[in-house]
Amino acid sequence: MSLKIIRIRLRWLRNLIFFSLFLLSACAKKTEAIQLIWNKEQVTGISIPKDSIGNIFDSLDRQLTVRLIKDSDPVAMLGNYKIDHDEIIFEPLVPFTRGLRYQVLINHHVVKELLIPPIDRKEAPLLLAIYPTEDTVPENLLKMYLQFSKPMREGKSTSYLTLLKNNRDTVRGVFLDLQPELWNEDRTMLTVWLDPGRIKRGLHPNQLYGAPLQKGAHYTLAVSNQWKDVGGATLAMGIYKNLAVTSRDSLSPDPQTWTIHNPKAGTTQVLQIDLKSPLDYSLLKTTYCRWYRANYSGRLAS
Repeated sequence: MSLKIIRIRLRWLRNLIFFSLFLLSACAKKTEAIQLIWNKEQVTGISIPKDSIGNIFDSLDRQLTVRLIKDSDPVAMLGNYKIDHDEIIFEPLVPFTRGLRYQVLINHHVVKELLIPPIDRKEAPLLLAIYPTEDTVPENLLKMYLQFSKPMREGKSTSYLTLLKNNRDTVRGVFLDLQPELWNEDRTMLTVWLDPGRIKRGLHPNQLYGAPLQKGAHYTLAVSNQWKDVGGATLAMGIYKNLAVTSRDSLSPDPQTWTIHNPKAGTTQVLQIDLKSPLDYSLLKTTYCRWYRANYSGRLAS
């Protein structure tokens, strides 16, 4: 073999190596450009460069797959794909969970593994309040409200709530499992209904199971610390609220009996209203506030 042929082959091999390295570098840059999309503290999607999959010859969900790495059997995630300029955005139907790993596959090949950073326990959601705030409630209590510091996951709220009677018996079927659940717009306030069929006398559930709350008994509402927010972080701690049950409350609120202390015009004094008795938290913020504004707020200008 002549020296010239050897040189040509070496030159060809060198060019092939450089070309291969160039392809690997380009591929690495493309996969490195695959990024998490954040909205505040939640990962809401994954951004994938459009040119990383070449020609889009089929539906995106066939060429692109995002999987949750779960034990030894990754689970494909359901979601929506959309093209935004030079990017393909994947938005999951079930939110990404902080602290877990996910894979991005292009044409059935793993090209990127992503870790959703775990949440610092200092940033864990808190249960700020349970309404009614008083520990004594009537036996026909219909609703309770749970206020959280962060938006929470919805759909399985009743599985995180337990009502114990006299510190030993679990009261079954006490909360209505409503779907969709009754959250406020930003999912930080949940309205929990006690089963009205068991509260109203004469109805079949009441006759069969009895009232959820019984006069003279003591109850404990337990809120599990396994309840997750939309980012996948669990509550910083579980909460227990003790309740003593008194007679039924059958009297409708009468605003005419309230004692109202209006602040003086032009001051920052606090409006004080003596309601005479505890009222429903949500109704007090809506119905009765509108009543006050219609009947009394005009006097502040005088």
